Amino acid sequence: MAFTVTFRTGAQAAPTQSELSACLVERGEPFLEEGAETLVLRALPMRLVVPRPPPPAEEGTPSPTSLPPRRLRDMPSVPPGESRSTVVHIDPTTTTMLIRLVDTVFHLANRCGADVHLAGSGVVNRSSLWVVLAEEQDRMRIAAALDRAREHGNADQVHKRLWAVLQSLRPGTDCRWDATLQRVVELVDVGEQISVDEARFHEADAQTGDVVQVPVEGMIHVLVWRWLSEAWPGLCEHDHSLH
Repeated sequence: MAFTVTFRTGAQAAPTQSELSACLVERGEPFLEEGAETLVLRALPMRLVVPRPPPPAEEGTPSPTSLPPRRLRDMPSVPPGESRSTVVHIDPTTTTMLIRLVDTVFHLANRCGADVHLAGSGVVNRSSLWVVLAEEQDRMRIAAALDRAREHGNADQVHKRLWAVLQSLRPGTDCRWDATLQRVVELVDVGEQISVDEARFHEADAQTGDVVQVPVEGMIHVLVWRWLSEAWPGLCEHDHSLH
């Protein structure tokens, strides 16, 4: 799963590609330039899309500083239809060093003079972003370990013990690992535990009386990975590294 964060700045404050390049050089992060607007980091799964500089004012157009105070306040900081946000696309892997990645994101945000906006979550701090990325990383690690369990022929034993751990983490629920979605889900009854409208968000043709799978949110995959990496280190050693 990929994530998108933005550094929202005004039209005049948005840093240029060369300025962000210098910021990465300062941190010692190697990168490649792809065109005039994109920077791709080589050691981290990050891609920066830099906003284009604002077009020059047309001849005869008054500059903001020449406008009366009332009109100056009424001017939008970003021209309608134009984005002045630096966009960062993050696609973590099972071995990504997350603290290094998060530190780089916030170093760039500081250079932009902007908060970090995570798509779907709003403004986040360092800890919040790390938690989101760690949960996704450990979900991918679990999926890879369970694939190796199938190759080794002990998948049934692993899944049986995994189910018991999930019941301890979420007592009173029917949680299990879904191999298609590659994540922990909860099985819920439509009409009793979840409304039809809510159920159709997960399965388009859900009806009353059906059982649907709802992805479990929170830190469930971080906790499961902690258990799995200790219970079956041989399955997990390929992806067993610090965040």
